Amino acid sequence: MSWVPKLDWVFMTFVVMLSLAMLVTGFLIPSHPIFLFIGVFELLLWLFIAPGLANAFLTMVQLTPLGGIIDYFPLTSAFFMNLPLVGLIVGAIASIFTYGKTPNPYGGH
Repeated sequence: MSWVPKLDWVFMTFVVMLSLAMLVTGFLIPSHPIFLFIGVFELLLWLFIAPGLANAFLTMVQLTPLGGIIDYFPLTSAFFMNLPLVGLIVGAIASIFTYGKTPNPYGGH
């Protein structure tokens, strides 16, 4: 089963690429500063939802037959254990990229 550890890297590559895509689109799409308040609300909502998801993941891998499999996926396990922090960091950086750009002279922000 030499291909199993590669799935861990595939998952992390997928997460990193989606995060980078979110940052790039946040920078390229025109936005109005009023949506910053909506973004802050979403980050606060994420801080309430993400710990439950992390605890559900921990419960799933400890109480089910999947418990032994998690040893093969250290990156995925670390990602889910730090899910609130990762989401907060990516969301804050996305907000900076989205609302910290200079105004467009042709309209939009």
